[in-house]
Amino acid sequence: MQVKFLSIFVAAIMVLAIPVQSMAKDGLFIVRQIDKMPEVFVQSVEDYAKKKDWNYLGASKVKKGEITLVKFCITEVGKQLWQQGLYLSAMAPCGNIGVYRKEGETEISVLNPRYMNILAPSPEMEKISVLAETQMLEMLDELAK
Repeated sequence: MQVKFLSIFVAAIMVLAIPVQSMAKDGLFIVRQIDKMPEVFVQSVEDYAKKKDWNYLGASKVKKGEITLVKFCITEVGKQLWQQGLYLSAMAPCGNIGVYRKEGETEISVLNPRYMNILAPSPEMEKISVLAETQMLEMLDELAK
């Protein structure tokens, strides 16, 4: 157990040492401009999550209302993740989508689920992170229309 914790800790330190711009460039952040107003997009995420039988955890405004964080968990991915260990709940396949206006346009950002395999690398985690990424991108593609 200590070796597993140490491995995760070292991986987290390595990820944190990467400059944010590099992480965005390397695909660890998914950032898109969309044609919907933030409130409409947030409602779309809630509707999509309910349609897919995901856990919709809500939306919270931060930074004096400038940003809305939308939180949901992809049920299918969670079930597979927890088979690897309940301690992995800290990085469950729950998305925090940041929704905000930038230069008159709505922009969304989300951490790419592939980070799970960076923090806890294994063949199983690779499969789980690919599934999570696929599900997340499908949702974003559909809702960004």
